[in-house]
Amino acid sequence: MSRVEDLADAADENTVLVMAILGSTFTCRYYDIERLDALVGAKNAAHPGWRLGIHVDAASGGFLAPFASPDLRWDFRLDNVVSIQSSGHKHGQCLAGVGWVLFRTPDLLPRSLIFADAYLGAAQTTLTLNFSKSATGLVNQVYNCLRLGRAGYTSLAFHMYRSAGLLRGGSWWWWWWWWFYFYFFRWP
Repeated sequence: MSRVEDLADAADENTVLVMAILGSTFTCRYYDIERLDALVGAKNAAHPGWRLGIHVDAASGGFLAPFASPDLRWDFRLDNVVSIQSSGHKHGQCLAGVGWVLFRTPDLLPRSLIFADAYLGAAQTTLTLNFSKSATGLVNQVYNCLRLGRAGYTSLAFHMYRSAGLLRGGSWWWWWWWWFYFYFFRWP
């Protein structure tokens, strides 16, 4: 059995979400989220009243997959994906702490996570882990998107996946040489 089949089989009436990983940190491997979506859909159909959903942990792959594998279906194009989390600070080349959680529809967002108050005379709501946070990371992300563009992030994704393939294949000497060369001679 594959991992996604194990995940779907383990779900029962007490399961809230099934989580799938899109890109492990070091090897960039993906769960077969499209296959998991089909299995979860079949489980939902077999058990009326169940509404299993899929949360995609795309912390490492969410910023690379659209550039490296644009035809890969892992996001809200799949019926049972209800939330996606991604980190811009990993492969998006941003400051630590830049990340997002996206929900398919607003009703899936737990109301207990939303903080509302009157600040400087205006009512506002926020969904952050702390009340006051600098926008530096977001500005950095926008800058990188404008500077690198699709071509730059596609090149970045290609090199990341090539390096991950070398790591998976056991070619450690090549990885270290590439890292040394890139760090000391090619870093902007």
